[in-house]
Amino acid sequence: MMERSLPPAEPETFAANVRVLAAHGAATLGATLAAGGDLLWVGRPHNLAKVFEIHRRRPSLLSGWRIVYDAEAVFASRTIGARALNGTPMTQVQSERLLRKELQPTEVAHAIVSVSPSEQRLIEEVTGRKPALISLAAEPSPTAAPFAPRRDLLFLGALWDDSAPNADSVRFFIDRVMPIIARRSDVGLRVAGSGSDRADWLRSMAGPRIGIEGPVANLAGLFDRVRVFVAPTRYGAGIPLKVVDAARHGVPVVATGLIAAQLGWRDGGELLVGNTPEAMAEACIALHDDERLWERVRSGALVAVRRDFDPATFDAAVAREAWNGAPENVSLRAQ
Repeated sequence: MMERSLPPAEPETFAANVRVLAAHGAATLGATLAAGGDLLWVGRPHNLAKVFEIHRRRPSLLSGWRIVYDAEAVFASRTIGARALNGTPMTQVQSERLLRKELQPTEVAHAIVSVSPSEQRLIEEVTGRKPALISLAAEPSPTAAPFAPRRDLLFLGALWDDSAPNADSVRFFIDRVMPIIARRSDVGLRVAGSGSDRADWLRSMAGPRIGIEGPVANLAGLFDRVRVFVAPTRYGAGIPLKVVDAARHGVPVVATGLIAAQLGWRDGGELLVGNTPEAMAEACIALHDDERLWERVRSGALVAVRRDFDPATFDAAVAREAWNGAPENVSLRAQ
């Protein structure tokens, strides 16, 4: 059994008037709020719950603060999806109760931010408030290698937690999709990402066609060598950052319909979709072997990255929600 605790995050540098609070309790947050400030940008439900508790016990601490809840993912959706996939689906009442429990604390926020249209709609259904749509900032940076020298499929994702969506994705692809591919092609799969070199269950699957790359410092170099990126995600929430990263580096993607819906991308346009092992294997082989198809999907994804994740649009949207239309400097961000 692998260790599930995450490695320490790399420190980030922010402006002097930005303070990042991570892994601290409500008391520490309360003390910081008491010191005064302008903006509290909150990410993830457990942090929002701390703010909600402070609002319940000492509402005066939040006086003068603008609170924005950044719903980078509706985590209840992940739980609901996992239960359905494992054959123990929640009832509608149970699902609604779980969603309400996560999102009810948003009532203390002046604004809510969502990363995808599907979650924007879900949050509106549960809370009656329509979140602003702010996804992420990304710029096309296609790797230089042409079609011919590239080879193999790539899965990239953190694999510290062997019960998380990434682990399920890899198991599904290796167990259900790769045997179909192996009967028709000699294409291999490379698995990369933090924790992938420490996962005993994954090492046991390694072989001539399954290579474990481990953590990769130079992702651009890896993207420049592979031909197709696979995202066989069967349940999850938020937006698939790894798919956007692959697409912006010019590696076309085969994914499930869930991923396509999260991004709002079209099958045959910005990516190829396969919702069954057979359909995914077919899409992987086609995209790996057909240069014209590869070029078309690659180009479509690069256009989509430029259209959907423009950094200037992102910056303007963040400023708008942070300051309610009046750009200022950020004073505090809790994440």
